Amino acid sequence: MMSAVETFVEKDDPKIKKCCEILLKDNYDVVILRKLLEELNDEMSVDQTDESAKVLKEALESFVKSAYLKDREWYRAVTMITKTRGAKDGGWFQAINKNGGENNCVRCCQSFMRVLKSGQFEVAEVADIDEQTVVDDTINPTTIYIDTGSEEGREDRLREVEACFKIEQSLGLEAGVELKRQENINAFEQTIADTDTIQTGYLLRSIEGEEGGASSDYHVITWFKLPTGEVVYADPMLGVLSSAEDLFPKSDDGRDIYTPKFLFTSGVIQEIEHFPTVISGMEEMSKVASQARRKRGGVGEKYKRLRAYYDQRKTTVSIGSQVLSVQNQDFSDIISILNQSSYMEWIHNPSRTSKELESLKKRFVFGYETIPFSPEITTEQYRKMGSYIDYCVGLRGGNKEAQHNFGAMYQKGEGVAQIGEEPVRYTLAAGQGDALAQYNLACMYDNGEGVAKDLKEAVRLYRLAAEQGLAKAQNRMGWMYKYGEGVEQSFKEALRLFQLAANKGSAPAQYNLGCMYENGQGVNQSDEKAFEWYKLAADQGFTAAQNNLGCLYLSGEGVEKSDVEAVRLYQLAAKQGHEMALKNLEVMAIKNSLAQYNLACMYDNGEGVAKDLKEAVRLYRLAAEQGLAKAQNRMGMMYVEGKGVEQSFKEAVKWYTLSADQGFTAAQNNLGAMYYLGKGIEKSDEEAVRLYQLAAKQGDEMALKNLEVMATKNSLAQNNLGWLYQNGEGVPQDFKEAVRLFQLAADQGHLIAQNNLGVRYQSGQGIDPQMNEECRMKKAVGLYRLVADRGYPVAQYNLACMLRDGKGMKKDIKEAIKYFTLAADQGDADAQCKLGNLYLEGEGVPQDFKEAVRLFQLAADQGHLIAQNNLGVRYQSGQGIDPQMNEECRMKKAVGLYRLAADRGYPVAQYNLGCLYQEGEGVAKDLKKSAEWLRKAAEQGYSHALRDLEEMAKTDADAQYYLGVMFNNGQGVEKNEHESILLYFLAALKGHKMALSDLKEMAKTDADAQYYLGVMFNNGQEVKQEKKAVEWLRKLRNKDMIWPKRF
Repeated sequence: MMSAVETFVEKDDPKIKKCCEILLKDNYDVVILRKLLEELNDEMSVDQTDESAKVLKEALESFVKSAYLKDREWYRAVTMITKTRGAKDGGWFQAINKNGGENNCVRCCQSFMRVLKSGQFEVAEVADIDEQTVVDDTINPTTIYIDTGSEEGREDRLREVEACFKIEQSLGLEAGVELKRQENINAFEQTIADTDTIQTGYLLRSIEGEEGGASSDYHVITWFKLPTGEVVYADPMLGVLSSAEDLFPKSDDGRDIYTPKFLFTSGVIQEIEHFPTVISGMEEMSKVASQARRKRGGVGEKYKRLRAYYDQRKTTVSIGSQVLSVQNQDFSDIISILNQSSYMEWIHNPSRTSKELESLKKRFVFGYETIPFSPEITTEQYRKMGSYIDYCVGLRGGNKEAQHNFGAMYQKGEGVAQIGEEPVRYTLAAGQGDALAQYNLACMYDNGEGVAKDLKEAVRLYRLAAEQGLAKAQNRMGWMYKYGEGVEQSFKEALRLFQLAANKGSAPAQYNLGCMYENGQGVNQSDEKAFEWYKLAADQGFTAAQNNLGCLYLSGEGVEKSDVEAVRLYQLAAKQGHEMALKNLEVMAIKNSLAQYNLACMYDNGEGVAKDLKEAVRLYRLAAEQGLAKAQNRMGMMYVEGKGVEQSFKEAVKWYTLSADQGFTAAQNNLGAMYYLGKGIEKSDEEAVRLYQLAAKQGDEMALKNLEVMATKNSLAQNNLGWLYQNGEGVPQDFKEAVRLFQLAADQGHLIAQNNLGVRYQSGQGIDPQMNEECRMKKAVGLYRLVADRGYPVAQYNLACMLRDGKGMKKDIKEAIKYFTLAADQGDADAQCKLGNLYLEGEGVPQDFKEAVRLFQLAADQGHLIAQNNLGVRYQSGQGIDPQMNEECRMKKAVGLYRLAADRGYPVAQYNLGCLYQEGEGVAKDLKKSAEWLRKAAEQGYSHALRDLEEMAKTDADAQYYLGVMFNNGQGVEKNEHESILLYFLAALKGHKMALSDLKEMAKTDADAQYYLGVMFNNGQEVKQEKKAVEWLRKLRNKDMIWPKRF
């Protein structure tokens, strides 16, 4: 029919153009189709000669009668409804009958009716309903209740709902609904008249009980009669749509599994012209219900009983004969011998009995039978012939493994092609119910390999294997349905089969399912779902999925747009020979530098394309000129090796430099090698070491090895490598190795290494633990002095600190000031800050606030945190500051300096900034920001900040909350959950939302939190006054409760 439409739509025929447009838009149902037929009949009554309209009319009539309409929107929606069950027993929380049992199925069926009528879902959490809502909803159901809670506490919730839903009606159906007894299901279906509408009603049947006897439980489902005349049944508990044959199966002996005497149905409850094409809230409904199912845990008893009845039909079917195990052997060598004698034909003669075969086997095995054959047959070969006869006996006796393996040997052409009888032994195993043999035989019929091509037979065998759960058979059957090969095309059935196989992890099925979602075939179009399934298949290396997933990343459909991911996926697929992925990568490579680089790599290595170094260089250059660091590095390598270009070390250095300047470690290493070897640039060990170190500290193994090679002789390399080991940058931290390398460099007179070695002696890290502290300090002082006297400012600062503190030598403040000054004059920020403190305190020098400010400013300008804070203090106090600057300007300057240091985590600056916000000095008063800065300082152990925060917490909610966070996390204070709970409680009483939220979170597991939370809500009324809450706490406190010390 669709081919007819495609033909007609090209013609300018106004009589049928409208019909074709509707069909091509694919938004029709049976009612619309019948209206189209009426219009065509009207047109044809005027013009009987219009053959095109006549053909289209015949196609439409056939289409209306087909099963395709089953796959329309109404079917998808009803299936969605039946699968969105949230309660423990399936379905939704429903009315409770007079015996206190759960009528989930009743309320679910009522929801069906409401959705059919209104076309929308209204979803509510069970925890959100109250008694009045339930009473109203019992009378006129408008909401579907979903239980998304955990298993814990479920029974309590059930009891609460049951208490609300007590009603006297035996089933809880709408008033006026009458149920009539039916003799059997077929008789009932015949009573429903055919109409152009969808008719719906209820069906009640027993769940268990002997035939003619009482049933212990009943189940209500919804029936639908469609305009096609088909009757389907929607079971809200199992989430399935069924026909009468599925719903009321018979056992193998013809006995009804369900008790037919307990079958009741309603009349037509409502009729609708067509099912809603759009149902508001469906996606949210499905999402919420899916979450509920994940949390739900085990199913209820009613669900188990229903599922058991559905499964009974399966358990009555014979599972076939027992399969004997036969060792898989390769008979290719002796088959050629048997084919050149009369034995092969004799063995495979169908009239040959097993007893005769057994007799021949013994003659072979014991050497009684001789075969004239050159070269001479060995004893082992005779024994193998005996094993082959055993194998053939297995074929005759129904041994599926033997049959399958024999078929596989034939299909692969392994020494069996000359056998006289029908060679496809898969047929024997397939007849015994072997799913793999059925699939393999189906493939042969599908492709015409070894047998005449027969799609119908292929479909029959694929179906048998698929019904046994063989994923690749399910996938192949899905393919047949999708393209209508051997079966009538059905996207819905294709989708179902792809889903079954995809759920088993089949990558081809996951890919096919992704295609169905992307194209909206048999399911609502969804790029997000397509992405999910493509990704599962792509992660298994399925190239088509990698290509399609790359397309989604490129377009940003169903996932956040990412050219990087698109290129990666295209390359993965293209390297494995996927032509479309290669084309997509080539298209991206017109402009995209990453695509250019990855495609260049493929040409460079001959992966997925013919190797072409010139094309690789062309693409590398395009990417490199766009600034792609790894392409620039690769260009350097091509010039060094002379691959695709004329060798040029100078050109290589140019590209390496561009890449290394962007921090690309491989280029830093490569450029370091060029400096070390003096190729393309003047030789420089210093620059080589610097570059090797840059790369090595980022984990580049080759750079580390190169640095280690240089470190065997070069003192700079030894010192820099020691620095990496000291700090654990690019290598595991190892103080002993650091000391060893520093010592090697220091012995060669390297200043920085001597200072670094002094630091190790001062700290004791990596030093022989047998050396006492006094000896270590003297050693450190000696090294510092050695370097300081040669003008190294860091060593001058370190020596000054030792002199000021009297470590390793006699305390000498004047000598300390001398070395602090030497280092400060060379721009050492630490020395400038320390010297500033000495001038501030007048220690060893006359007190001089201006000089202190000058030195602090020098250090602060270099980003020194302590100096920035100290300078802020000077501006706040005004000491040493230009007296012409007014207070407002000074405070703004102080705030700015504090903030610089505070934002980088200096706790003293954080404390100072918190104090300013508390007092409103230099900034607008803001207790929340004050508490926040005090908390940050207190969490780092700054005692003044903790003291002030505790003082604020006596009255301020933010301070209470932040202090509570500290006690809860054990940051800056000893962890104390009880203290934390009380502080959250006090803050929550003042309306602090975050405190209330954290208190609720803790109340999920903590009894004290539950208690305080309960106090806040007395009979549903929130406590507003803190004083009253405290009184209640004192009254309600029990002796077993651990009482926080703050009360």
